[in-house]
Amino acid sequence: MNIMPIGANIPKEWIIYQDLDKISIVVPSWSMEGGSYRVNMDIKTRELICSCKGFRFRGECHHINYLINFCYKPSHPRGVQSTSVKALQSLSPDMLGHCERLVFDTLKAETLNDRMVSERTGLKINNVTARRNKLVKIGMVEEAGKMIDPKTNKTTLFWRGI
Repeated sequence: MNIMPIGANIPKEWIIYQDLDKISIVVPSWSMEGGSYRVNMDIKTRELICSCKGFRFRGECHHINYLINFCYKPSHPRGVQSTSVKALQSLSPDMLGHCERLVFDTLKAETLNDRMVSERTGLKINNVTARRNKLVKIGMVEEAGKMIDPKTNKTTLFWRGI
């Protein structure tokens, strides 16, 4: 019998129907691109029943196994560990990598958007965005506001080093 353990954390986005007797949960399919299967859980017994052929044939399936593993015993902790946040916040300008340092120095000198930083540093825009995001997370760069980019005439976010 397939039972959902007590304490399982079913994502609200996966629940497609709920009443006093059952919960219907959508689980993605691996064999059908964009497809999914409905897994019903009896609220009283916590028994899981899948709509796939494999479950009807064998009485078990990987959709239910995935659902139990994802909701009750994930293989990796959800979110960021507090020790990782502390380590990230403890970074100082002299501890930055080459690209982070380049983006930080550029934004410390003047308020720019990502495109302008890319032009001044020679870094690709994707690299600039990733480095700037990291600098924002550790509190070394902040949003300066929305302004019009003089080259593109579009409103973009501008950033400044702190």
